[in-house]
Amino acid sequence: MKSGATETSFMHLDEHYKFPNNVFVSHLPEQLKLSDHQYKILWAHHAYDQQIFFEFDHRIVNHIVSPSEWNRQMFIQFHKVPPNKISVIPNGVAEMFSYSKYSCKKTKSMIYTSIPYKGLEVLAKIIPLIHKKHPDTKFKIFSSMSLYGDDQVDPYSNTYTLLKSLSNVEYSEAIPREELVKHYQEAAFFIHPNIWEETFCVSMTEAMRCGAFPIITNIGALSEVAGLNNAQVIPIEGKPTNKGYEVTENFINNFAETCCLILDQYDKDKSYHKRVSKNISDYVNEKYNWKTIAKQWESLIHSITGEIITMATESNENIVETTATNQTSMLPYDPISAQQAVTDEEYLQTAFQNVLRWEESDKELAQGRTNFQLEKFIGLNTHNISVTFEHILKERRIMATGFMHKLVEMKQRVREFDWKWANHEDKTQPLLYDVGTENGKKVLCWFDLEELDLTHYLKSSELEIRDRLHQMEHMDKMMDKLVEQNGGKPVTREQFLEENEEYWDARLAEQALDDLMASRTGISIGNIQAMRRASGPAIVDPKNELKEGYLPMDKLLSPQGKDEFVNDLQKKVLRGYEKLSGQDLGTGALKAATERKQIEGEKKGYYSSQAGEGFSN
Repeated sequence: MKSGATETSFMHLDEHYKFPNNVFVSHLPEQLKLSDHQYKILWAHHAYDQQIFFEFDHRIVNHIVSPSEWNRQMFIQFHKVPPNKISVIPNGVAEMFSYSKYSCKKTKSMIYTSIPYKGLEVLAKIIPLIHKKHPDTKFKIFSSMSLYGDDQVDPYSNTYTLLKSLSNVEYSEAIPREELVKHYQEAAFFIHPNIWEETFCVSMTEAMRCGAFPIITNIGALSEVAGLNNAQVIPIEGKPTNKGYEVTENFINNFAETCCLILDQYDKDKSYHKRVSKNISDYVNEKYNWKTIAKQWESLIHSITGEIITMATESNENIVETTATNQTSMLPYDPISAQQAVTDEEYLQTAFQNVLRWEESDKELAQGRTNFQLEKFIGLNTHNISVTFEHILKERRIMATGFMHKLVEMKQRVREFDWKWANHEDKTQPLLYDVGTENGKKVLCWFDLEELDLTHYLKSSELEIRDRLHQMEHMDKMMDKLVEQNGGKPVTREQFLEENEEYWDARLAEQALDDLMASRTGISIGNIQAMRRASGPAIVDPKNELKEGYLPMDKLLSPQGKDEFVNDLQKKVLRGYEKLSGQDLGTGALKAATERKQIEGEKKGYYSSQAGEGFSN
C-alpha cells in the first residue's frame, strides 16, 4: 500500500484505539471547523507554516496533538496556542518494519524514501561527490509524487532521469510500504538531506527500526525524533523559502564529506556499525510502539472529555474504574482542614490525579539503574569475561525473579478485590470483612476507597515493571556481547574455574592499587574505584562512555598536578550547577551548550574526528 504518513498513522492508531463517538480528530482545520462533535482535536501532522494554517484559530478545537516537541513549540510561538492546549504524542512505526537476520547483513548502501520535494534534488548533487571517494556505495532511491496518488503532477522527471544515469544508483518510483521493508533491512544508512521542516518523518523511523542509521539535517523535528546520538546531523546552510531551503554549495560539500567520513568508519569497523544499528532499532521499537502510543491517546482523550477510564481485571468480569477529568487533574497547593480532607470526595480524586500528573515522564524514566550504571558498576566490576558473565547472570536472575513475583502479586491483589466484592451488591455500603486472624477479627471495608487504592497500586506497579524490563533488556545485551567475545559460546563452569586465578590476580592488584592511591591522594577507595570504572570503555553501547573522563590520578602526586586535578573536578561540579540553574558560573558550559544548539549536528560522533580532504572546487 502506497500512502502518506498521515493516512497510515490514522490507520495504525485505529487498530489499537477507537475514538469515542463524541470526539472528532482530524489533521485538517477546515474539517474540524465544520464538525458538530462535542470535542474536536487537531492532529497536527503538518508544519505550523503550511497553507492550511494561514488563518488558523486554535479556538475552533478543544486540543491539539503534535507528533514532536519542535512542532509544538512552533504552534505556541506562531499561532499563540496556550501551552496547556497542545500535547506531544509521537507517531508510531508499523511492526512489519523490524530488525531481522537481513538487518544483521547490512550492505554498504544508503536508502532514500521520502517525497521528492523534501530533498531529492539535493541528494542528486551529493551522490557524485560521495562516489568520488566511495564508488562502491550503492544508493537505493524510492521516491515520486505518486505517493499521494497516480494522478499527481510530477515536476521531478528530470531529477529521476539524472538519478537513473548515475552509476551504482537504483532508482524507482514510490513502492508499497510492505516492499520497502527488505530494502530498509539491507541498507546500512538512511540518507535524507532534508530541506523541508518535517514534524516527525515516519520514513526515517521505519528505516531506523530496520537498523538503518540516519544522516539528516538539523531543521524541523528529525534530530529530536531520532534521539540523542542516534543520527548524524549536518547543519543546514541556505535561504529558507516556501519550497524549503535553497541550500548553498558549501552545504552540499559538507553533507557529502560527512557521508564519506561515516563510510570510512563503516569500512574500518563493521562490528561497530552493527552495534549502533541494533541500538537505534531497539530505541525506535520501544519509543514509537503503536500500543504504547494508543495508551497515550486514550489517557489524553479521557483527560479532555472527563469520561471514565476503565481498567479490566484478568477475567474482564469486574472492572476497576477511576474518573479523570480535566477539571480535577490539578491539585491546588493550599492548606485544607481535616474536615475537608475527610468529607470532600472530589478532593480525594484530585489528590489521586495529582499522583498521575507526571505519569508519562514517570514511565519514560522508569529505570532504577541506568544502562551506564549496569555497564560500568556491574559489568566492569569484575576483571575477565567468565566472572563478569557469572556476575551479570546472577544480577539478571534476581531482577527476573523480582519481575515474576511482582506479576504474581498484582494478580493476587486484583483477584482478591474481585472475590471480596463479587457478591456485595450495594457498593455504597461498607463490607464487614474477615481478615483471617486466629481471633476472627473483622474490619469494615469501603468499595470506593479500596478501588482507588487498587488503581493506585496497579499504576505504581507499572513503573516497577518498566524498571525491571529496561534493566533486564540491557543485561541481556551485555550477556550477548560477552558471548560474542567468548567465541560465540556461553561461559561454562570449566572455563569459569580455569579463569578464576586470572580474576583474583587482577582483583587483588586493583585493591592494592586503590589502597596505595587512597593513602597518597586522600580520595576514598570507593571513589577511586567508581571513577576508574566510569572512565572505562562501554561493553555494549558507546553512549555509556564518558566524553571527557578524569585527569590521570598520577597528577595528584605533585602539588601542581593536584591543583589541576582539583580544578578539573570543581569545573565538572559547577558545570552541572550551571545547566540546572541557567546561571553562568564561569566554566563555559552554558556558552558551549548554546553554540552546540546553533550548530547542532556538527560532524562528530559516528565517524573519526579527523577531517577528510573536503570537496572544495
